[in-house]
Amino acid sequence: MTRNSSLSEPDARSISSRASNLSVLNDEECKRILAVLDRDFQLRQIEYKRIEDLKRQIRQESERAEYLSNSKEFNLERCITCFKQFRFILNPKELCSECKLFVCHDCCIYTPETKTWTCKSCIKLKEYQILSSSWFYDEVSKKHKRCGSAKIVRELHKRERELGEFN
Repeated sequence: MTRNSSLSEPDARSISSRASNLSVLNDEECKRILAVLDRDFQLRQIEYKRIEDLKRQIRQESERAEYLSNSKEFNLERCITCFKQFRFILNPKELCSECKLFVCHDCCIYTPETKTWTCKSCIKLKEYQILSSSWFYDEVSKKHKRCGSAKIVRELHKRERELGEFN
């Protein structure tokens, strides 16, 4: 039994032309779309600033930890994050499974599944990697010159200019 590809898979050219054909929209709809895209841009800027702050904090903590970790004696006696002195019972030291530095219980989190301790700096670093998704955006930018909202804004402004020329 042969399968007709035109029935099962839509024509890619027709989908892309429908997606970017904004001439069917009236002016009010175009204004609404631009308002939504503007709000999206503002929210992205806020999120970008938040991620940049997180990145700055991580950089500062890692520089401090790197500097202090050069002194093995310091990390054997004190927490690399808060500098509290380790005590056998009151403030025991734990080895971070990620950075391999000693931290106190206040500065790390225990994961029962893996039976490991992870310092809060390494947790912040993981959070940053998840939030930034830079690996994803780098791959997308290699494939596509412009993303969805940029294409729509370009089309709407192009339409606005064309309408201005006719009026």
